[in-house]
Amino acid sequence: MDLRVLKTNELIRNTFLELLAQKEFTEISVKEITVKARINRSTFYKHYEDKYLLRDSIIDHMLEEFIAYMDVNFLVADSMTSEKHREALKRCLKYFQSEKQNYQLLWNSVMLGRNVFDEMVEAGAAYMKQCIVDHPGISPLRKERGDWYGYLLINNLLVSVRWWLRNDERVSLDEMTDQILEHMEKGAIPTLLENV
Repeated sequence: MDLRVLKTNELIRNTFLELLAQKEFTEISVKEITVKARINRSTFYKHYEDKYLLRDSIIDHMLEEFIAYMDVNFLVADSMTSEKHREALKRCLKYFQSEKQNYQLLWNSVMLGRNVFDEMVEAGAAYMKQCIVDHPGISPLRKERGDWYGYLLINNLLVSVRWWLRNDERVSLDEMTDQILEHMEKGAIPTLLENV
């Protein structure tokens, strides 16, 4: 794709997100996006039919990136605390941290028919379920309940990430990585009651 087209597309997306940080989705117009981005309306319409398709494109891209950063190799791990799993989780958390502003913005915005957090749960749980069903070492009974395990695992991850992004000034990337791995290895209640 032409570099100018990519830059214009990025400009439109960033302008939309800037406006979304200031006002509700329903209050944003294509005209406002084009004025703030300093582009013609025709340029906008070459990229997007309307603001709804722009919104959908941004959200769909975030969902794709989220799935791409998920590492399910822990399903075959002897230990959650191995360096390999630690680095994979840390890479995922670092990605969330680098996109913190956009995730928090989209998780908290009323997007008329789109709930980004819920969609991430659904997409992540479906991906996790498929990995569970395809895994040769998981019992048939557990595979039957793969959707439940998928929701359980992805909810734990996303709720943890959401909390951490609100608190990442006081909880470092390394600390959060270790906490999540420890909870995966031992469970939340044993870790909570452990004397440290």
